[in-house]
Amino acid sequence: MPDTGSIAVLSLRNLSGAPRDEPLCAGITGDIIHHLTRFRDLIVIAQHSALRVKALALAPRQIGERLGVRYLLTGELQRQGEGLEIHARLLEANSEQVIWSGKYDGPLGHTFAFQDEVTEVIAGNLAAEIRAAECRRAVDSAPAKLSAYGLLLRGQYLTQRYQKATNLEARFLFERARRLDPGYGRSYAALSRTFNLDWRYAWSDQPSASLDRALELAELAIQLDPFDARGHAEVGFACLYRKQQQAALFAYQRAIDLNPGDADILAEMGDALTSVGQPARARQLLTRAMYLNPFCPDWYLWHLGETYFCEGNYQQAIDTLKRMRDLSEAHRLLTSSYAHLGRMEEARQHAVQLMKAHPNFSIDHWRKVPPFTDQEPLERLIDGMRKAGLR
Repeated sequence: MPDTGSIAVLSLRNLSGAPRDEPLCAGITGDIIHHLTRFRDLIVIAQHSALRVKALALAPRQIGERLGVRYLLTGELQRQGEGLEIHARLLEANSEQVIWSGKYDGPLGHTFAFQDEVTEVIAGNLAAEIRAAECRRAVDSAPAKLSAYGLLLRGQYLTQRYQKATNLEARFLFERARRLDPGYGRSYAALSRTFNLDWRYAWSDQPSASLDRALELAELAIQLDPFDARGHAEVGFACLYRKQQQAALFAYQRAIDLNPGDADILAEMGDALTSVGQPARARQLLTRAMYLNPFCPDWYLWHLGETYFCEGNYQQAIDTLKRMRDLSEAHRLLTSSYAHLGRMEEARQHAVQLMKAHPNFSIDHWRKVPPFTDQEPLERLIDGMRKAGLR
């Protein structure tokens, strides 16, 4: 069985029994497979092979063994009055446990539009769930036993804790992944992120060199795998914080062209759009990202809250940020939002929590971080934090 995430999409069952629905079942199954193949960290079994094995009427565990995959997608299609309804389930083949399920319905009069929408959403949901399941496996496994992909997932889990020590540990894991597989472009993209975070949080003694290194590694990722959307997105991330906003948007658009169903990339481009003064369009992408990844990481909400802050809608920003499971990265915006609403006691509480999470935080440094083309939202952010007593 491959060390990376692997899945077979079994043909949807035609619950209506009508022959006219058989091509529709096959077409939807094929489209889901097509969308999944855009995720280069997944191994997706071809539709023909999945059909042949399903015809043998084997148990999920046996199908997984025959095809050498860890996950299976099963589902049904049926007509409901004037509409279509699809049920989909993601199973871990070995345990035969359902780890995700979804239900989708749409009108018969717009069959093709419904098919395009539902297949992309199912693929996005599946990719997010498989990545989360594989991340749990990587975190729970002994590092010595992990493949390059496993090391990558474990490192990405650590980078999202936004601490200097965990960022360095993640970099060590990404370096190991690169040594295990020198041609694995994704490890270079992941390394790029650690250097970007070094600059962002003032963890580096040479901040400008860290940002240069971030771009260099992201470009190497593209050279190794030009069709991996993540490499292009990492170039976008590096360019954004080098204040090269148009280059960042171009790189993110290229990434989305390569994989329009990658929720993380949609959310990151949303952040870039906020930076160039397009918070409403940013919210559209962030909302789409949350639809594709319903159990999204906190940083989606962090970026969404920023769109409301930029528009001066401080209460909506607060309500959004309060939905985060860990508020560590929300304290900057929360501090400033509460201050602008005149709720100084709450603003000061979040200022205290911010200093606990990031003891080396300073307004002078943070003024250099957000890549806004219009400085007005940044000045409001800084002003609110100053009012709460931050320096």
